[in-house]
Amino acid sequence: MKHDPAFLSKGLPQFLKRRIPQLGGEAYQQWPVAGAVLFVDLVGFTEKVEKLIAIGGEAAELTNELLNRSIGEMVDAFTQADGDVVVFAGDALVVLWPRHDEEAGLGPAVRRAVSAALAELSQTRVLRDRSGADQPITLARRMSLGASALTAHRLGGYDGRWQVLLSGEAMDQVTALDGLARNECLLLSDQAWASDPARLRGHRLEVSGYRVHGVRSAADEPRHRFVDTSLATADLRPYVPRHWEAAGVVSGVADFRQPSVIFVRLIGLNPGGRLQGPRAHAAAQDVQRVLTELDGSLLQFAIDDKGPVFVIAFGLLGRVHEDDPVRASLAALRIGEAMAAREIDCGIGVATGRSFSGLVGGQRRHHYSLCGLTMNLAARLMQESDGTPLFDQLTVARSQDRIDYRNRGELSVKGLDQPIRHYLAQGERRPARAAQGQPGAHTRLVGRAREVGILSAQLQQLQQEGDGGV
Repeated sequence: MKHDPAFLSKGLPQFLKRRIPQLGGEAYQQWPVAGAVLFVDLVGFTEKVEKLIAIGGEAAELTNELLNRSIGEMVDAFTQADGDVVVFAGDALVVLWPRHDEEAGLGPAVRRAVSAALAELSQTRVLRDRSGADQPITLARRMSLGASALTAHRLGGYDGRWQVLLSGEAMDQVTALDGLARNECLLLSDQAWASDPARLRGHRLEVSGYRVHGVRSAADEPRHRFVDTSLATADLRPYVPRHWEAAGVVSGVADFRQPSVIFVRLIGLNPGGRLQGPRAHAAAQDVQRVLTELDGSLLQFAIDDKGPVFVIAFGLLGRVHEDDPVRASLAALRIGEAMAAREIDCGIGVATGRSFSGLVGGQRRHHYSLCGLTMNLAARLMQESDGTPLFDQLTVARSQDRIDYRNRGELSVKGLDQPIRHYLAQGERRPARAAQGQPGAHTRLVGRAREVGILSAQLQQLQQEGDGGV
């Protein structure tokens, strides 16, 4: 099950899996894609997850269940309607409806996307757990749709692992519309509306874009069904995050844990939706190198309303260290130095806190996600950063023996009633000797002579007979 190709395949979008047989080598690559891009913002999502995190214990299983009943059903509905879920961004989804080869323009893709989005809005999504510990919350959705030619980029490749993301004007279109969106409404960009105005029903917004109420599809319009691509494990693994292969992830384990999360925004690399691929490729290699050195996990690299953003975590299942906040802080500092050396402007935020972790998605597409206010906090600190990493109070408290910090005052964060203190790193402290839990450190085990003896005997048996023991 650990390297099951069916499991790994569900972690990748269709536009990538169709291209993998043609990809190879160690260089940056790009290829054209076109279609309609839907951005779905899930209002109330983090609020419900935070309430379950506060309960703790068995609520992790309940959280996983309710997320997969609500968001999973939405993902399944979109994939059944020819949609390709490209990004899971905590409380948001990005879905692509590609233009098919036989289609001359973007109109059919836009119509498919509009039909699927309106069908979803006709459904009531309720976050309700079976414990009865809390009142159900109706999940409100805000949707915006853009359309354009797009470019797919294969980036990184450090130690044989690749990140793939989409860039293009459609991504910028949905970002601009998101500020105008209202609950339970679908907004279209001017470009998406212009692809087929005769078949779309709606009205013009005062600033820009359209609010859509309906769509007329041709009676003989072909229906494209979801067809998965059959790929071997060796083909899929270079594109699947390494932490997916950690112990327990493939079996669907969900839990509450306290990771240290880093958000890194690349500024100025995506002007007008035209990503500077070679520079983003170099940045991705730097991030992957730092995370390999410190044993961190790259959750995602995607373009959202903040631009190209890396989402990084320390302390995921199978990759836990007692000094994860230290590792995260060091990683943030080293990534900042690497970006400065390449003259890439960036913003970096680091936060530590209790979060839900587990697989979220549907029958055909899923993602290993972290959910909770810690993600919002790291993203907010990233936005406040001017290139120098910013840290929350808990990260500082757990890493100040290795790093000097300076208090920068208070900062308001969405989802929190009170402002939070945030900090600037002034430099790394060099310990006189390696401390327990630091990368590369070795410490003596005290008071476990009997257990060490048993372990040594089992290792000797394994070497001599090929059979160990528990």
